[in-house]
This record gives sequence, structure tokens and C-alpha cells, in this order.
Amino acid sequence: MLSVLFSLLLVVFSTPAHALDVSKVDAGTVERLVGGGQLIFVEEHANGKLKLVTGSVMVDAPPDKVWAVISDFESYPEWMPQTSNVEILRTNGNAHDTQFTLDFKFSVITKRVQYTLRNVMFPPNRIAWTLVEG
Repeated sequence: MLSVLFSLLLVVFSTPAHALDVSKVDAGTVERLVGGGQLIFVEEHANGKLKLVTGSVMVDAPPDKVWAVISDFESYPEWMPQTSNVEILRTNGNAHDTQFTLDFKFSVITKRVQYTLRNVMFPPNRIAWTLVEG
């Protein structure tokens, strides 16, 4: 089976569009870094403030099965931590405006984050997105 690197944007504090270009990293290097678990990338602005956090995991599944899961946005609350709701607001061809609601709980403190992404689908291996709101 193919191992597929699946990267999810977790937190964004900078410009609306981001991409992690993992195509320039060979699969063996990624597999050694992940070591069968998760890999977290943290980017900071020059002043030290958080810019972007991306989580990755190696998935031992064929690409079509991975695509079926990651392109089913409304199922994210079933398997994505802190994701409480996902709603597709509009569809136009291969573009979907999708609203995500995340609920973070830290001891007695809770924080709700809501944002809308325009996800453009390029099956079977890429979803490009831009921030619409949030």
C-alpha cells in the first residue's frame, strides 16, 4: 500500500492562503521524521509570534481511500479533534465554501473558533483553499 502524507492546517494567524509543499521532500525523509506517528510544523513570524501550525501523519492506505476521507468535510467532527461542526455553505463546480467550528477546552477555559474556507478540489490528491471569513 502507498503511504500518503496528509497535512491539515490547524491554526492560521497570517495571510489567507497557505500551502505546505511536501512534494519537495522525499517520502523516505518524511517517513523517518514521522516515525509512524504525527509530525507538527510550527512557523513563527520574525517577531516570534505564531504564524502557522500544521499537523501531519503518515497514513497506510491507498490514495483513493485517503481522498474519500479528507474530501468528506462534513465527517470531520467524527475524526478530527476539537472539530465540533462542519457545514458546506455553497458549492460552485469543484469549489466548496465550508464553515468549520472548532471548540477548544483547556481545563475550565473554552474557546470557540469559527471560520469559512473556499476549498477547491483537485481529485484525487489535492485540496487548495483560501480563507473566506474568520
